[in-house]
Amino acid sequence: HSTDGTTDILKKFAAKYPHVHHIIPRRRDLGIGGCWNEAIYSPHCGRYVVQLDSDDLYSSPQTLQKIVNILRQGKYAMVVGSYTLVNERLKPIPPGLIDHREWTQTNGHNNLLRVNGMGAPRAFDSSVIRRVGFPNVSYGEDYAVALRITREYKIGRIYESLYLCRRWKNNTDARLSVEKQNANNLYKDKLRSAEIEARKLVNKEEPSRDSRRIFAEFDGGKDLSLLLLCQSLYDSQKKSWPRLADACRDLASVRTRKLPGVYKVYLQYNPARAVSSGAAVDAESIKNRACFLCENNLPARQLGVLYRNQYLILCNPAPIFKKHFTVVALRHEAQEIAPSISRLLQLSFDLSPDYNVFYNGPCCGASAPDHLHFQAVPKKDLPFLRELKKLTPVREKSSVKYSRGNASGRSVIVLESKNAKALEEQFVNLLKTAHKIHKTKDEAQVNVLCDYAGNRLRLIVFLRRKHRPDAYFAAGENRIFVSPGAVDMAGVIITPLLENYSHLDYHAICDIYREVSWPEGMMDTLLKEL
Repeated sequence: HSTDGTTDILKKFAAKYPHVHHIIPRRRDLGIGGCWNEAIYSPHCGRYVVQLDSDDLYSSPQTLQKIVNILRQGKYAMVVGSYTLVNERLKPIPPGLIDHREWTQTNGHNNLLRVNGMGAPRAFDSSVIRRVGFPNVSYGEDYAVALRITREYKIGRIYESLYLCRRWKNNTDARLSVEKQNANNLYKDKLRSAEIEARKLVNKEEPSRDSRRIFAEFDGGKDLSLLLLCQSLYDSQKKSWPRLADACRDLASVRTRKLPGVYKVYLQYNPARAVSSGAAVDAESIKNRACFLCENNLPARQLGVLYRNQYLILCNPAPIFKKHFTVVALRHEAQEIAPSISRLLQLSFDLSPDYNVFYNGPCCGASAPDHLHFQAVPKKDLPFLRELKKLTPVREKSSVKYSRGNASGRSVIVLESKNAKALEEQFVNLLKTAHKIHKTKDEAQVNVLCDYAGNRLRLIVFLRRKHRPDAYFAAGENRIFVSPGAVDMAGVIITPLLENYSHLDYHAICDIYREVSWPEGMMDTLLKEL
């Protein structure tokens, strides 16, 4: 978005030097910190990232090597060098070398709270800085992340000059007004105050979780895009986790077949989903196996995005679609939608407009009914989302619009509203009423898709009476190895067996839908009692 010719210059450099990658953000509201985020979450980002401001220079060709040596030798999360102030002709000007010797290793990790600067250039271990992310500001963004990093990690120091910091009359740091200086100092005071409170909480809490599992953190702030973090996670994990790389390669050869009918339904031949489709979800089987969604039991190379300090967003190692994520609760708690509906709605908002977030009930497709989790897949891959206009509007209550349908045998109710709180209340009431009508041991049997578009939240609720069709348990050639979950109910039937993929037709799928869904009479009763 440069207007001074920088973009054209960088294009020429990138064309000449293939290791130069020019990133042009889609957003136009990014400050220096926001642009840092574009770089650190880019798939081009390597193991380390080092600062070089637009008006400054490294002092020698050895600068980067000296920084990397310290990062490696000391196993630091961050290294800070020293710089020399120079004029436009690169001649030193007073006060010359700025080395911040008042900030040393022996002062302890709280010392940065006592000083207003830290030196330059700043360099980071990319695995750590991705966890933290930069605030989207153009002053103090480096100080903010350094404060956050020193909460947990040591920072290496280099006291020789590595950097030439140029000053001239139009430089951004030159001749600041008193008002601007006060505003800058106030911002850093706020950062320090917030960091002090955060460190107090750390001292009271239990030991933090293994940070090596966390690829990045999303706390809901506007500085970071969850879409960007998930994209970066996916790109990184494909390179670093062979199991995911193999799964993505296999997914490219998965077969898909469209079935002609009133509603769009597709068959997907995906042998890798046999484990999930065939998962034993009875109480005894669950009791006798370790929970594969608990953090300590995840594959060693699987990393995730820490989401609002409650969930870990992971790349699904047996994907149905490209960029298929599983969102796992940090605590081991049962799969139950009513207490977690607000988080499902929030997650849908944070992943909009690209993703749909869905929930499989413990007896409706969840292969881990003992551990709360959601899943997120690209919205464009779920055909039923494009056919909601075929449903019949039935009422509006407390600013929530209701629609219903019997879509190829699927009993579905859609709740839609701009008011998240009202939507939550109506959804919980629907669950309670459904449970009263179709009494089950635990919660009402549902698959729920959550969609945010056009400033409106939408819950698509498939009401279920059975987990699997009878043909699932049949022997030999009569077996139909289809275990419907939210994706299947949304129009993509997963078939791990080739013979099922080859022979199932639209009418057979409609029969499966009808068998596992509520009958029309129960739907009528539900709507009367809501």
